[in-house]
Amino acid sequence: MREYKYFKILDDILTHFNAGNLSIKEITVYWVGLNVDFPLDPFLDKLIKDGYISQHANQRYFITLDGSLLLESGGYVSKEKSKESLAERVEKNETRVRRATIWAAVVGGLLLIWEIVSFFLSKSFIEMIQNNINNFFNL
Repeated sequence: MREYKYFKILDDILTHFNAGNLSIKEITVYWVGLNVDFPLDPFLDKLIKDGYISQHANQRYFITLDGSLLLESGGYVSKEKSKESLAERVEKNETRVRRATIWAAVVGGLLLIWEIVSFFLSKSFIEMIQNNINNFFNL
């Protein structure tokens, strides 16, 4: 199973913003408390770019409505798991469609063979052959 380390960090940061407006100092103190070996800036940039946090002119950050909705729906981790689950379902459905198409072709071929054999074994066909043979020998 895939590890969602970066998504969990984004969710942790976003959850911290849910408490209210935070200064960069408060965010940095929280970041140090997370004990991660990554710089803070790329995570803040991603949250801002995605529209989940916003920055006031006085260097305070706050969570947006979209950020609150994301947290309520399970956060980045849940969103990523949903994407992966959807991709798996699509792949399984494509496999099922391919198999169904192959089986439809096989059944169609068998029905065609059945019709050809039943035509050649039908009474009218046999009578026609017998009449042609009789006519040939009566010449």
